[in-house]
Amino acid sequence: MSPRKKQQRGFSIVEAIIAISILAVGLLAVAALLANLASTTTTSRYTGTQTLLASEKLEDLNRLSVCDAEIAVPVGNVSGSLTGDASQLVNASPTVCGTENVSYFDDVSISSDNGAIVETNNGVTIAQTPDGEVKTVPPPASSDMLKFHRRWVIEQDQPIPGARRITVMVTTQTGTANDRASTFQTSMVRQ
Repeated sequence: MSPRKKQQRGFSIVEAIIAISILAVGLLAVAALLANLASTTTTSRYTGTQTLLASEKLEDLNRLSVCDAEIAVPVGNVSGSLTGDASQLVNASPTVCGTENVSYFDDVSISSDNGAIVETNNGVTIAQTPDGEVKTVPPPASSDMLKFHRRWVIEQDQPIPGARRITVMVTTQTGTANDRASTFQTSMVRQ
């Protein structure tokens, strides 16, 4: 008679440790993926808003007449700056437009809670509530305000004589150590 082979039942401790290790590595990979997803979502949120704010400023400046002080280039070939906040006294066309102090920067805060928008330019604060009402006094601050700083530069005779190139740069003002400031820049040309 041949000796009977014992049938193995259950898992050995080594097999259990290997299975737990594989499961732990998989769970760590999922946790890393979720952390990356959260970071990417925040970056996309800022980039989308920056794009909207840059386009809005380009449209605002494009709708102004050629003699308007806000798009005039009174000294040299450039007005404004993308590297620092710039203001200047502009006398675009005294017979038509007059003289005014023009700032080539502003701050915009957008509430992700209620949709309120607060824009500060040249010391004047304008607020738009979610229902579309525009006020000169901002609504109460939301608990989740996205803050942005815009700068723009206007170049005369670029890229061709008689044209003006307007470039807008929007930077996030996160205010927290965990978030990174990001920048979005775009340009347009008008006659």
